[in-house]
Amino acid sequence: SLTAEQRQQLDTDRSGDVSQKEYQTFMEAAFGKLDTDSDGYLGKNDLPKEVSASQFVAMDTNRDGRITQAEFMTEVMKDYTAGK
Repeated sequence: SLTAEQRQQLDTDRSGDVSQKEYQTFMEAAFGKLDTDSDGYLGKNDLPKEVSASQFVAMDTNRDGRITQAEFMTEVMKDYTAGK
């Protein structure tokens, strides 16, 4: 669930609600910020310490030890749906 501050930051059209598109745009940008070496993947070292090993495994659907933007977006958009 988003805090009031997070909701305000994500609600770019100031409608009072965070749309799926607003959340998706924010999370796509977040992936870019986390991918510090710009290789198109997130490894365990790219993610904040709050991301648990089980969360990493859940995102890494092809089990190659790294997370693509598509894998990341699939998982975080589940979070958006669950938070509604």
